[in-house]
Amino acid sequence: MASYGTEETISYFLWLIRKHNPLTIPWRFMSDRDLAQINAILLRYPESEIWLCWWHVLHAWQQHFVISQNELLWDKLKGLIRLENHADFEAALAEIKDLAPLPFWDYFVKHWLSQKFLTMWSAVYRRNRGIYLLSDTNMLVEA
Repeated sequence: MASYGTEETISYFLWLIRKHNPLTIPWRFMSDRDLAQINAILLRYPESEIWLCWWHVLHAWQQHFVISQNELLWDKLKGLIRLENHADFEAALAEIKDLAPLPFWDYFVKHWLSQKFLTMWSAVYRRNRGIYLLSDTNMLVEA
């Protein structure tokens, strides 16, 4: 929607769109976990889903540990994001906890496993998607 926009600016922009198009409610928004965007969307379109771009999620995670020293962890994280079965997801989380350096695990729990954000990135919450929704949510369009 906007690069480096403040929450107030984005919220105002969404308010204008909704004011002039009251019957048009997006099913979902894609974000890179920009809190200004997310908060504005939640305020103006609370009935819409927010999905986080998997590329941006993985990019954020990999900045908190050294991949070359944690290759198995990195492989598990890349798989975790796409798991659709809750039991498989929980089992993978347990493996990741055992593999992860404590500072990464603390960061991961604090910033990514809260219900608010977990539902935005985990494929567990993207089940029963039609063919057009099965594509990788990687925001290649952004480039």
